[in-house]
Amino acid sequence: MTEPQKLLILTSIVLFMFSALAWTIYTIEDLKEQKEYQRNYLIGYAPHFYFENCFEVQGKITKYNALEEQTDSNPFITATGQRVREGIIANNCLKFGTYVEIDGIFYTVADRLNPRYGCEHYDIFCWDLEEAMEYGCQTKAIKVCY
Repeated sequence: MTEPQKLLILTSIVLFMFSALAWTIYTIEDLKEQKEYQRNYLIGYAPHFYFENCFEVQGKITKYNALEEQTDSNPFITATGQRVREGIIANNCLKFGTYVEIDGIFYTVADRLNPRYGCEHYDIFCWDLEEAMEYGCQTKAIKVCY
């Protein structure tokens, strides 16, 4: 292989790496910019059809953030493979796609918790770390709808 060919290959690799890095930074920033949109339009959205199966339970509710120390090594992806967004809730026993109503706001089950947590624990996703810390752990009535 000649010297110009090696230089061309090396340049291509470097450009590819920089473009991949720029895309990653863009997607993380893009997720953060969508915070207000999600707060205003996605949270609390309930489907406009009649729920056939609903029941109420008492549950322990906390909030979590997209941080590796609170999730896993890929904190921006849920257990269903979706990107994290407000309006998602984690529970270990309910089917993905189940709607959960807490304080009049609907969430969609799209994530799981650490296996040490039981079926009575619900973890709401939010972007703001301070908000999650202030929320703490609360026991509330939860309406579960299929």
